[in-house]
Amino acid sequence: MLTDLSSRERTVGELPDVAVVVSTRDRAALLPRLVDALERQDLRRPFEVVIVDDGSADATPQVLVDLERRTTLDLRVVRHERSRGPAAGRNTGWRISRAPVIAFTDDDTVPQPGWLSAGLDAAAPGHGIVVGRTRANPDQMGDIGPFSRTLDIAGVRFYETCNIFYDRADLERVGGFDERFTRPGGEDVDLALRVLGTGAESRYAEDAVVHHDVHPSRLATAFHDATRWTGVPLLFGKHPELRAQHLRHGIFWKDTHEYTVLAAVGLLAGKRLPVALLLTLPWLRLRLRPGVLSRRRVLPTLPIRFALDLIEVASLVGASVRHGTLVI
Repeated sequence: MLTDLSSRERTVGELPDVAVVVSTRDRAALLPRLVDALERQDLRRPFEVVIVDDGSADATPQVLVDLERRTTLDLRVVRHERSRGPAAGRNTGWRISRAPVIAFTDDDTVPQPGWLSAGLDAAAPGHGIVVGRTRANPDQMGDIGPFSRTLDIAGVRFYETCNIFYDRADLERVGGFDERFTRPGGEDVDLALRVLGTGAESRYAEDAVVHHDVHPSRLATAFHDATRWTGVPLLFGKHPELRAQHLRHGIFWKDTHEYTVLAAVGLLAGKRLPVALLLTLPWLRLRLRPGVLSRRRVLPTLPIRFALDLIEVASLVGASVRHGTLVI
C-alpha cells in the first residue's frame, strides 16, 4: 500500500527540470540535514524532491510531515506501509515525479550546494547516465574505526545511487529498478547495465559532489551489513558477462571471500594436520595489510573480522541457492 503524505498544492503545468529522489527507512535523524542541504542548492532552475518512506518503524513519518510543511522545497512525501526495499522505494519516487531528469541520492549523504547544477548540466535529456563525485564526509573522518563504512567514488564504475543522474526516458524504457533486489547491493549496477544496453552512454561529473557519512564502528551494524549482499548472485545471474571481469576464478566476489574459505578449511583440517593451518596465511596477510588503521588497532579485531567474513560468505551461498547461480 502506498500513502501520499504531501499536502502542498502544485500548479498544473509547472514542470521541474530535475527531480531528487530518495528512498529512506528508519533514519529519521538524518532527514532534516538532507532537506537542509537540498534547500542550499545553487540551482536557479525549478526542481522537485520526492522522499519515499519505505515502511519505517521509527519517527520518520512524522519527521517527513513536519519537513514537508516547513520547507521551501517543492517536496513530496510518500510512504510504503511495509518495507519493499530501496529499489522499490526509488521506483515509487521517480514514477510519481514529473521531471525529465532524475537525480538519486541517499539519506546518509550531504549534497553540496553545486551538486544539482553540475549534475544537471551534464545530464541534459538524451545524454544517458551521469555519476557524480562522492567523498567520505570530511567532518567525520576522525570517527573511523575497525568496522566503519563509507563511500569515496571518483569515476564511473559501479553506478552507486548515492549520487547518480538518469534520463527519465531511459528509466521508463527499461522499467526502472528490478524490485527483486530487496536489499541494497547490486540493484544500482543492474539498472545501469540495462540502460547502457539500450545504447545510452555514461559520464562522470567531478563537480557534482555529495559527502557520504562515515558510519560508526559498531559491531551490531557490522554483523547486519555482513548479511546485506544477497542481491549480488542475482546481479551476476542476470549479467553473466560480468563474471570474467569481476569474479576471482569466476566464483569469488571479493579476495577476502576466497581467503576466508581457505582459512576455514585450514582451521578445520589443522586439528589433524597442523600444516593445513598455512591456509590461513593469505587471509591474515590481506587483513593485516597497511590501511587507514594501524596493525595495532586491527590485531585485536581479527577474530571478529573472521566471523564477519564467514557470515558474508554464508549469506552469499544462501543467496546463490535462491537465485540459481554461484557467487561466493
